[in-house]
Amino acid sequence: MNNITVQSHGSFFERILRWVRILIARNNQRLYRVIRNNHRRLFRVIMQRVQLLLTKEDRQLAAQLQEFVGQNVEITTAFGTVQGELVSVGEDFAEIREPSGNIVLIPFENFVFINPV
Repeated sequence: MNNITVQSHGSFFERILRWVRILIARNNQRLYRVIRNNHRRLFRVIMQRVQLLLTKEDRQLAAQLQEFVGQNVEITTAFGTVQGELVSVGEDFAEIREPSGNIVLIPFENFVFINPV
């Protein structure tokens, strides 16, 4: 008797599991169609959100760097290290005067870290 009950429960759960799999597949297909049909708009919205975040980070970094204007700093980037006087800070870059007198503009996006010298 217990075997019959277990088997009937098993088939009941199997039917539910099959039903759930069908629903998931249908929802995935719908989601795929929505993304496919709206991908340009979705991409544009995502990029706008990313730009807002980057702009906020750039403003915060620019405010922090203002404390070092007129001081010697060393900025490390993925491309190398630049050392010199921090002349000014723009919206999204730092202006450094190297000891040779050369002016170097470094975009914030290239910063790895900055140290006062």
